[in-house]
Amino acid sequence: MGIHRLTVTQLKNIKPQAREKKYADGGGLYLLVKPSGSMLWRAKYRFAGKEKTLSIGPYPTVGLTEARQTNASAKKQLLNGIDPSFEKKRQQQLLGKAYKEESFEILYREWIAVRKAGLAPATIKKNKCLIEKNVLPYLGRRPVADISRAEFVKCLDRVVARGAVSTESTSLF
Repeated sequence: MGIHRLTVTQLKNIKPQAREKKYADGGGLYLLVKPSGSMLWRAKYRFAGKEKTLSIGPYPTVGLTEARQTNASAKKQLLNGIDPSFEKKRQQQLLGKAYKEESFEILYREWIAVRKAGLAPATIKKNKCLIEKNVLPYLGRRPVADISRAEFVKCLDRVVARGAVSTESTSLF
């Protein structure tokens, strides 16, 4: 018999125990429930002959579907010879450095290059069109650290003003 996949109802009913407990979802994905009540998504995998664990994020901030998608992306990275934990750390370092020094456009282009491995071509195309038409012309050359939330909202307001309020809308592109 195989592992039973978790359901949203099961997740909502999980209570902390006196000891840590793991609730398996399959494919190496599990929810680690600590006695303190924190619930953390983890994915177990093997890389270069060693067992490793990828930290995905806390539940319910990271939902069941997102945790499964992240686990699936990690499996794709493994197929390409990439250690998901190492890549996650590398991306965090890259974002930290870029946040302080690099322009929004440089960071965006690096992000797209990394995300290509884990997303469908149509999703990449949609993201590129959205950002390149609505954000880069206004914020692309600015250092990321200097961009305020209000400036991003202004970019979104321009989209709404055009009447393109849905990413499914062809007028967005």
